[in-house]
Amino acid sequence: MAFFSRRTLQRLLDENSAFLTSTQARQHVAKLNNASKSLDSIATEWEVATLNAFGRLGKVVHEPELATRTHPDICFTPYGDHSQILMDITTVSDKHLHRNNPQDALSRALSLRIRPLRDQGLRGSFTLGIQARPRSPFVSRDPVELWIPEEHNFKRFIFNSGFDRFLRAIQAAPHLPRTYSVLNEKANVSVTFNPQGRWGVSCSFPSYTITPSKTRNLVANALHDKAKQLAATGLEGVFGIVLCDGACDLFRRKASRWNTFGLHEVIREFLRTHTSIAFVLTLSVRQKGNAQLVSDVEIEAECHFNRDRKGISSAAVEALRRIPEFLPIPRCTVQNARHLHDWLRATDRWNEGTSYYGGCSMSGYDIKISARALQTLLAGGLDSATFLQAHGLNKTNPFAINLKEGRLISRVVVEKSTDDDDDWLVFQFGEPDAAVGEFR
Repeated sequence: MAFFSRRTLQRLLDENSAFLTSTQARQHVAKLNNASKSLDSIATEWEVATLNAFGRLGKVVHEPELATRTHPDICFTPYGDHSQILMDITTVSDKHLHRNNPQDALSRALSLRIRPLRDQGLRGSFTLGIQARPRSPFVSRDPVELWIPEEHNFKRFIFNSGFDRFLRAIQAAPHLPRTYSVLNEKANVSVTFNPQGRWGVSCSFPSYTITPSKTRNLVANALHDKAKQLAATGLEGVFGIVLCDGACDLFRRKASRWNTFGLHEVIREFLRTHTSIAFVLTLSVRQKGNAQLVSDVEIEAECHFNRDRKGISSAAVEALRRIPEFLPIPRCTVQNARHLHDWLRATDRWNEGTSYYGGCSMSGYDIKISARALQTLLAGGLDSATFLQAHGLNKTNPFAINLKEGRLISRVVVEKSTDDDDDWLVFQFGEPDAAVGEFR
């Protein structure tokens, strides 16, 4: 799925059905089963998990019926308190920035065009340099925009006859460094060939996800939209916004720097200018270390209160503080979840969670392997050679070793996981058996 395991999400869906209407529960299921865009899936996961966490700390009404056409996501009453909080949940992503600045697509397109040279034996590296479009001298807070065309115009403005001549020149003298430069109304890029470099394409470009304005950015826009929706309820009381990370770079830049504002400053400015909002609760997945392990990621929650807190009760403040205790353990960062989502869609495996495929451990006469991987092998979804190689059994195969020693499988234990999307099968081997060995 994405950053929560499928089993975890199913548990949350089951628990949430206790306070959701049947229609609301079905809508969440339908969104998770049929999400066509990664942001839709991530946003739904955040909503399901957030509703569940608040449901453990008080009474939750999802999208309550009001006299107006606006339905806030959560009406929350903390246990032991009579005050109500109306909240909206929003998930922010940099996806449209990536779409408007397709540097990754340009790098891939360059790799495809130079591949024939590698196949012909060319050695060396290519560097793609991209410049930013000039910004208005009168508006220093304009966002950064890369000076490259839309993807469908790459061939017209970059990979044209001039680029073809550049490649032919490299073929004619592969020992010489060369640079191909483009400067026109649509592009300001360069491609440099270094015959001494290691084969591949590197890309350099100015960051277009920085936040030069406190009020003109993705997070501020999302918060402003939610503030308008909450105001449209026509109610008075405590309003809050749950701001979730949908792979937005600003969530990883909490503090401001000389050329960009951080998340905290953006939220402070929003709360300063929107006194009707009592707090903004931010939720993101933080990586604790460099290794991509489950134990290295965790939910990070921060609650930013307005200066006067708008009459929010101490019970509500305590509930907001405890929200992280009731959020499930993520399996990966949101950024990795987006890439996983796209891969699952491309391979038509949307309904599969991450398995232990490739994992194998041995202890004495016990062997542990993925239950799903073995079932896929027996179902014909994997050939034996692929299975053996993936689990390192093509070099040292403990099943073959035990069989050669006359030891048969004596017991198979299923180590069930409630949070991961796979289980371990533990094969235990007995003493030498005359069924497959010499009499003793």
